[in-house]
Formats: sequence, C-alpha cells, structure tokens
Amino acid sequence: DSFRTESGRVREAALSFGFEESTGSLGGTKKVTVRNDGKKSVTFAVATEASDQSLDAKVSTSTKKVTVRPGRTATFSVSVSAKASSVPGSLSAEDQFSFSEISGDVVLTSRDSTLRVPYLLVPRSNSDVTAKGTLSSRGRVTDADRTIELSNRKGALDAASDVYTWGLSDKKDAPKAIADTGYDLRAAGVQSFTTAAGDQLAVFAVNTHSRWSNAASNEFDVVIDTDRDGKPEWVVFSYDSGAVRAGDVDGVAEVFVQNVETGELAPSGFLAQAPTDSSTILLPVDLGSLGVSGPFDYTVQSFSLTTDGSDAFAGTATYDPTDPAISNGQYEVVAKGARTAVSVRTDASAYAVQKPLGAMVVVVDNESGADEALLVTVK
Repeated sequence: DSFRTESGRVREAALSFGFEESTGSLGGTKKVTVRNDGKKSVTFAVATEASDQSLDAKVSTSTKKVTVRPGRTATFSVSVSAKASSVPGSLSAEDQFSFSEISGDVVLTSRDSTLRVPYLLVPRSNSDVTAKGTLSSRGRVTDADRTIELSNRKGALDAASDVYTWGLSDKKDAPKAIADTGYDLRAAGVQSFTTAAGDQLAVFAVNTHSRWSNAASNEFDVVIDTDRDGKPEWVVFSYDSGAVRAGDVDGVAEVFVQNVETGELAPSGFLAQAPTDSSTILLPVDLGSLGVSGPFDYTVQSFSLTTDGSDAFAGTATYDPTDPAISNGQYEVVAKGARTAVSVRTDASAYAVQKPLGAMVVVVDNESGADEALLVTVK
C-alpha cells in the first residue's frame, strides 16, 4: 500500500484504509502488488479473512487467482465497503473508547506458501443533528422559554443531544507548523444537577475544532475561580490515567482535581467521556469537593502531549449552579430522519450577572469538529 504522509510517500506491506466518518457509506479500494524473486511462476488463490474484532463488511478482491512470473509483479485490487448505519455510535456505557474497526487479512495461498496482507479501516457513523432557534436578545433579556428545534434528517443513527450553558468560544487558530492533535479549542460549556445521593455534580463540555485519535493524548484543564477574585483555586483536568496513577500510559482519559495553592492532586472519581476519533470531551466533578455553592468563574486550556501544541480561551465565563442563567441538562434522543423540540429557559436576573453566550447542544455522534457542539446564541 502506498500513501502520502507529512514526511513523504510511504509504502508498506499492509492496506491502510485510514479513518472515515459518514452518514452513508464507508470504504475504499487499495492495490496489492506481489513480486516474484524466484525462478518459477507461482499461482496464488486470493481470498479475504475477517479478524475476530471486525465489524461485518463487504471485502472483495478483483480476482480470485493471480499468477506471478519469475522476476515480475502482479497487481490486484481490494475493496472494502460498509453502511454507516451498521457501525455502532460513539457512546457506550461499557467502553470509554467506543472504537470500531473493519479489519482482517487478504490471504494468498500457493502450493508451497501462504502470504497475508493485513487491512484496516476505522469507521465512524455520523448522525446529522442540526439546531434551529434563538434565545433572548442580549439587549433585553427577559425571563422566557424558547424552543430549539433539533433535526436528524440524514443521520445514520439515532443521536443523543445534551444541552449545556455555553460560556466560552475561540476561533480555529492552531499554528500550521504544529500538528493539531485535537487540542485547538472551539467552545466550552457546563451543566449541573443534583445526584440521587444529594451531591451537586457539574459536567464541563469542551469542544475542539479537530478530532483526536485518543483524547488521552491531550490534556484539558478547566481552571476554576470559586470566589471570583481573579485567582483560581482549582484545576479540574483530564489526563492519561495510567500516566498519573502508575507512570505508565494506558490511553484512558481520567478526570483529576488539583488544588492550586497546595498542588495536591486527587482523582475526581470519574472517567472523562471522550470516545476515540471524536472532538468533544466531558469532565464531570463533584462541586462540593471544590467548596462551590454559588457562582464561580472558569476558563479552559489545552495541551497536546505528543506535540508542542497548546491553546486557551481568552477571558473567563461565569456560572451559578444554584441559578443558571440559561437552563441546561435537557436530554433528547433524536431519531434518524426525525426531529424534536427542546425547551430552554432564560433567567433575566441571572443573565445580568453571568452573561453566558447561549446554549450549547452536544451531539457526540455528529461529524467530528464543530458539528459535535451546536451553538445557539443570545443575540
């Protein structure tokens, strides 16, 4: 397989179909070249064999038999195809990664030998949720219930949609000289609710302009100023769990809490929700453990752990879990081909203090990047 990289064209004895996301079909065609360095012609039977972990897919070859003459080469093509609707979504209660693959071997069998050429396609099925609606006017915010219409017209699967109070925004500004591993920040928001145990839980949602392969290859820091005096007291951050706990990376993104003054570090008790090949990470934290009982300020910064890339939002956002300016936590599953309405309430007095940007609807199964966080503004 020959393909282009940042360092030039590379050829290897495997078929890399790469990563692909779609609402329709997935797949592609690659070529296999067999070279005979011997003195006799060799005839191979050509077949394919899926791996145990592979999703069901159609894998075909352009020929069932190939003969390679001495000192010559023979080429045939291999095609992979699957429907996006056959690929599981990005959310799984059992698997943080939610990783899917179409993989196996192209098997060439002759009388005297067997050659195997591995193939791999990493598929991601997409929903197609869009949001239509506006919140109050910034100049005259009133207590009001507004409706946001969510539509999943061309989606390959039903999609979970979750509402956050949108607090921070940033343009796409990763430098071209540094590869964007999914650290370039786009938007951030928060939702909060009381758990069955009576704890006040907050979930911070951070959306980036580009996808990561694994979120644990980046660090995302939510910097919290509990008393709004301009000096942060806590950092809630995601990091590779194994690296923190054992000094040995394991690819699992866990949420930790650090006291800024003492430097003391502790696990939050939660893993991040951060599927592979995605661009929105959720960081839950018990607000009581931070001493938060009223309004606080927060901002977000990010660091790539594999490059020199980093980013940060300019300024801070204010949020009061006891009195949100824009209601949050509304959760709807939008069926494929269907639409639904979400009611979002604006509180005028709370808005005057907190001044959020609007509502942020997180749809993890949408196309990676901006579509995973739909922004509905206060105009």
